[in-house]
Amino acid sequence: MAALFLMRCPGDLFSNTMTTIISILSDRIFDCSSPSTPAISVTTTSQMDSEPASVPDMEIEPTGNNGTTLPEFQQAAPPQDDNNNQDDIPEIELIIKASTIDGRRKGACLFGQEYFMDLYLLAELKTISLKVTTVDMLKPPPDFRSKFDSTPPPILIDRGEPVLENEKIERYIMKNIPGGHNLFVSDKETLSVIENIYTKFKVMLTKNDDHSKQAFENQLKKIDQHLAKRKTRYLTGDTLCCFDCELMTRLQHIRVAGKYFTGFEISESFIYLWRYMYHMYNLDAFKQSCPADQDIINHYKQKQGATKQLTKHEELEAPTYSRSIPQSVLDAFGDQL
Repeated sequence: MAALFLMRCPGDLFSNTMTTIISILSDRIFDCSSPSTPAISVTTTSQMDSEPASVPDMEIEPTGNNGTTLPEFQQAAPPQDDNNNQDDIPEIELIIKASTIDGRRKGACLFGQEYFMDLYLLAELKTISLKVTTVDMLKPPPDFRSKFDSTPPPILIDRGEPVLENEKIERYIMKNIPGGHNLFVSDKETLSVIENIYTKFKVMLTKNDDHSKQAFENQLKKIDQHLAKRKTRYLTGDTLCCFDCELMTRLQHIRVAGKYFTGFEISESFIYLWRYMYHMYNLDAFKQSCPADQDIINHYKQKQGATKQLTKHEELEAPTYSRSIPQSVLDAFGDQL
């Protein structure tokens, strides 16, 4: 099926906001490995970020006002049958925190990425069109705080009405967004396996000792065993659900920040967890929403109270994205990945 990506960055080079409009037309359900996954063909003139080749490149073109715009990303026009229904598809806007490094690209907020993934999957089902706006919270638009009662992102907007606070956003997606209920499943076993993973991770970051590292590794082992027992692509089956959007976002923080701050690395012996991450890294919903490694690291530096100003090198450094899979895991599964 056809896919249409519209990405724009209004204002000058130091603009406070970047808007990403994503309207995806596809007949798929949440099994993002489906052969019907839309191929994205992009013609670029110059790269803005050093994203992997599998992710649409962002381009820079002069606007005449010392600023930049991100030109339209477009594939073939959708079939005529789809055009007839476009007016019925509601546009949902998600406001997320921008990078604390450049103030424009996606920031490292866990909840922002989680809801981005949820809504992206629904946009792939063409039940909604999705508009994602990043806001630099160090330099927010003049009316931002008054407009949203000083509530920080993520903020969901549906038909002009804002939904504030994480729990309310999650509930709203489940009950009010077309198709949202399909993402939310009841699985107590899965919930019990993943619910403490991030808490134990934060303890490890704080204590950085052998005991906390072992306790955290034991938690990862439970997830690995759960995936081995289920014999499925994702946590509850071969299609994605809310638990996956929650875990995947946290796994990337664990991988990047864990190694940087404590030297912790996910054991290659957890082959089922790594296979899960292999599929995670091949999801458009994850790739489009994933923050850069540098933003994840800076996120935790700020949480630890680091006040050191970023160097010019850090501000200009091309963003990187850790997405490699150990060769031993690839060899273990072969064609069964």
